[in-house]
Amino acid sequence: MSKETLSFISRTAQDDIFEVVFASYLKKDFISRALTLIHDSKLIMRSLRFHSNDGGIAVWENGKGIISANSWEDEDAGIDPDSLMRFRFPLLNGAIAPDLARETIIHDVISHLPNGELASILLKISKTKKWKEPLPSSYLEIL
Repeated sequence: MSKETLSFISRTAQDDIFEVVFASYLKKDFISRALTLIHDSKLIMRSLRFHSNDGGIAVWENGKGIISANSWEDEDAGIDPDSLMRFRFPLLNGAIAPDLARETIIHDVISHLPNGELASILLKISKTKKWKEPLPSSYLEIL
């Protein structure tokens, strides 16, 4: 696993809801890791989406906890057996347990954030179903 840092990509707002995206790229137009945070104007988290090229995708919603977590299929499963050529088309595998999602997908994504305090808080959030505390003010400094 390389240690490329997630970079701030965008911040959009609609009414009182903000969507913030961080990402790192393996190459142009190919995401290695991505994190989407959705929060209100008081910096209370609404949802988190973690995308790891190595691990898969996990989604956390405030009030529900991790609502979906899927790993990528393995290399052999991504090869079309009917094809003369061996093209790989990775798909999401079945659901994985929230603890496994935290150990693999979520840890992989947050370990590449430029702010350790934010990474620590996001890991704590991912372990709960409901989160009432605002994000730290240092979060705004990396936007």
